Amino acid sequence: MNSGFPAASLHSLSGVDHRIILTFIMKAAILTIGDEILMGQITDTNSVYIARHLSESGIETCRMQSVPDQSDAIRQALDGLLAEADLLFITGGLGPTKDDITKKILCDYFDDELVFDDQTFRHIESLLANRQAPMNRLNRDQALLPRKAEILPNRKGTAAGMWFSRNGKQAVSLPGVPFEMECLMEEEVMPRLHRRFPQIAMDYRMFIVYNVAESALAEKLEAFENQLPEKMGLAYLPSPGYVKLRLTAKAAALPALETQAGRLESCLQSNRYQYIIP
Repeated sequence: MNSGFPAASLHSLSGVDHRIILTFIMKAAILTIGDEILMGQITDTNSVYIARHLSESGIETCRMQSVPDQSDAIRQALDGLLAEADLLFITGGLGPTKDDITKKILCDYFDDELVFDDQTFRHIESLLANRQAPMNRLNRDQALLPRKAEILPNRKGTAAGMWFSRNGKQAVSLPGVPFEMECLMEEEVMPRLHRRFPQIAMDYRMFIVYNVAESALAEKLEAFENQLPEKMGLAYLPSPGYVKLRLTAKAAALPALETQAGRLESCLQSNRYQYIIP
């Protein structure tokens, strides 16, 4: 399978599956675009949502950045983030108004051109008809989409998502409206990621331990942590009255997750801790 990443990013290690190496080094970045974010008029919930979904699939988010609706700022952010990450998520700037410039900038950046997409236009027509809203020139222009990019249908809105690929880098542009972005992530983006990179995987087991301080619990579990296999880790998430323990395994460590979760539970039982498994 063509991974979509440059060969230079893969290590040549004798006897090691290169797909597993790829899983360990895949990094993502998130770029949110909009003056309203930087002015504090809205809260950027999109970055948190995207990062959480990526983390659950074993993809590390190495950077988040917000920029205004300005061409130079967006281009500089694209240069910097794509130099660091293999996969870039971009939200915002896909609407019909004059300040929504993301689509044109991405087309230029990825050496693409806008063409009229009939399928997207029919979707916009149907959506506006259902809302009893008139079609105008700005709505029609939302059917102008990059020729070479993969179009991600947005069943909840008029701004389609776009998936660009160049020189081993992937950039996914999504609308900034949270419920539209979330729909696209769940229905279009994550299924594509899992199909294209089936080696990307992560799973975890959670324990909630009551009436114990984080430091005391960590001391009791130190020996358990020290014996965990590579690519498996234990996180402590303290709250008043309890501590959540999250045992996470990535890729090659996944087969050992249940065994290690059993060991962790035995440690909790031997120390007479009160706990539940949510």
